[in-house]
Order: sequence, then C-alpha cells, then structure tokens
Amino acid sequence: MNTRSKKAFGESGLTLVEMMVATSLLVVMMLGLTAMFNQTQRAFRSGLKQVDVFEGGRAVMDLVGRDLEQVADTHVLGITNLFLQSVAGDVKQSVPVNLSRTNQLFDLFFMSSAPPNWTGIGYAISNAPSNGGKLGVGALYRWERSTNALLDSLDLNFAERFTADVIDATARGTWTNFNRVADGVIHFKIRALNENAEEYFANTAADPVSFPFGVFTNSFPTLVPTNRTDGLPYIVEVELGILEPQTLEQARSIPDANRDAYLEKQAGKVHIFRQQIPIRNAPR
Repeated sequence: MNTRSKKAFGESGLTLVEMMVATSLLVVMMLGLTAMFNQTQRAFRSGLKQVDVFEGGRAVMDLVGRDLEQVADTHVLGITNLFLQSVAGDVKQSVPVNLSRTNQLFDLFFMSSAPPNWTGIGYAISNAPSNGGKLGVGALYRWERSTNALLDSLDLNFAERFTADVIDATARGTWTNFNRVADGVIHFKIRALNENAEEYFANTAADPVSFPFGVFTNSFPTLVPTNRTDGLPYIVEVELGILEPQTLEQARSIPDANRDAYLEKQAGKVHIFRQQIPIRNAPR
C-alpha cells in the first residue's frame, strides 16, 4: 500500500525541468503577444497619420480647385490673368519610385472676378525650415488681394504685387501677406493645357508661363493661335505631393548636406494628389 501511494504521489507532481519548460513557453507566448500588440499599435498610429495627410491633401486640392474655377480674363492690356513658374532652381528634388519621379515646386497666380470686385490669388511654397538652410519641402501659402476699382485704373498689376511679395520675403519663409494652407509639401506642380490637352510651355525653364490679355509676350507659350486675344488656358492640372509628418520632422533635423540623400529614399512617404480643373471662363 505504501509503495502504491508513493508511486501515485510521484506521478501527480511536476519536476523542476517541466516547470522551467512551461515557464519558458509562457515567456515566449507573452513576448509574441507583446510584439503583435506593438506592431498593431504602430500600424494603427501610421494609419491615423495617413488619414490626416489624405484629409489635408483633399482639403488643399478642393481649395485650389474652387479658386481656379473662378479664373477670369480681365480683357485689359498689360494685366496678367494667370501665370505659373517653376522654382526648381531652389527646391527641385528627385525621388525615385521604381525608375524615378521628380518633385517640383511652382508659384501660381491668377485673377478671378465676382463683379464688381476683382481678386488676385496666388499660391507659393515657403522652403525655410526652422533650423535654417534650404529644404526641398515646405509649407504651401495662399496670397489674396481684391479691388472694386476699374482694372485699367490700377497702378500696379496684381501679379507683380504677388511676385514682389514672394521675392521680398527672406528665404521664402517670412511672409506677412500670406495664409498657410498646408505643411510638408514636397511637390506642387502646375500644368496649363489647351483644348487638345497639350501643355503650354515657356521659351526657357526660367520663364514663367504667362497668360496676359492682348498681344502675347515672348515668354508666352507657343501653342496658342496667333489670332486669339484672350489669355486663359482651357485646363489647369494641379499635382500635390505631401510628405508624412514624421518623415518631415526627420528631414528637418538632418544637416543640409545629407538632406537630399535622405529625401530621395522616402518616396513611399509621399502621398500624391492630382486634379484637372476646367477653366469655365476660357473661350470655347
């Protein structure tokens, strides 16, 4: 009886080795669950950031689209109705995706009308980061001025005022006549298209594509028929690329000499928005 009791008692217990194995398995399971939880949490936070970028990008595209739909021809000689100009000399940045994608930043200006008022509206990129130096990504700003005076009595073209305000700001980042509409903009490209979806272009890369009324200047695109005196494209295509906030902060903390190399590897952190806006007041 005693022998059977001792044997039964020994079979019902756990050895030290068995307890260590069970504890090790429990630790492995806990580490796996913790890693899975952390990964899920990172994915959730990344999703929230992307949602913010998507919402911000769509809001900016809606704003620019609503503004551009109101572009009007002033029918006054010497007044620029619309111009766009690449500032690639300062902020052009190549970002490879499979082969490559070139991010570009443009200044955009146009006139719009809501009688009896005329309004000049402009968009430009500030590329002065907080730590100084140039950065191939910046904030998008909106400029606006209005008048109810007759355009032929204006003492200065609104486009010239916009350009002067952009240039006068030190490092394109200390503007006082601009409202900030988006941050982390690495790509803001504007294309003006004619009725055949052909792109207007300037004579040189440094010239703006300008749409004045009347006799066209040398910098005016060559695809416009010579018998036309209006100064509006048929379609304006807008491309907007926004860098994710965490990547933007990382880029701003990198020294100037290494920043371009860092941005070239962040193609997956750039979200692109594209829209073609028909100009309702263009001649048909």
